[in-house]
This record gives sequence, C-alpha cells and structure tokens, in this order.
Amino acid sequence: MTGGSAHKVRENRARRAAERQGISVSKNARRDPRALDYGLWSLDDPRRGVQHANLRLDQVEAYLANGRLPDAPGGAAG
Repeated sequence: MTGGSAHKVRENRARRAAERQGISVSKNARRDPRALDYGLWSLDDPRRGVQHANLRLDQVEAYLANGRLPDAPGGAAG
C-alpha cells in the first residue's frame, strides 16, 4: 500500500469510528498545501459538548480511542 492510500485508509477508519460514536469529524477543505490549516480536522462531540478544530489526524484518532486529546506541545489543542 502506498503512503497516500495508507493515509486515506486511516481517514476512512477514523470517519467510521466517529460515526459509530455519534461524533462528527470533518477535514478542512483547503486545497493549498501552504495554508496553515491545510489537512487539519474538526471534531464535534455533542454528548460531551466538546468541539475542537485544527487537529491532526493522529489527534482525532486518539480522541476517538480515548475520549480525550493527547497532550500537545505548547498547550492544549482545540
């Protein structure tokens, strides 16, 4: 599997996990790789009243697995 397709598999897996948990996730629609928010995600967990923006895919995966974001260097994410 190539790097691009492996990443797409991770994205799809995260979307399915979020749907099962009733959490809304969306990827930023930016198409300019130089934009600061290119490739970042937003997460909305209505059960907990939690919303986060500008997350990397690994942070979204961690939230879906643990119910919390991993500690981010330089402060909390979201």
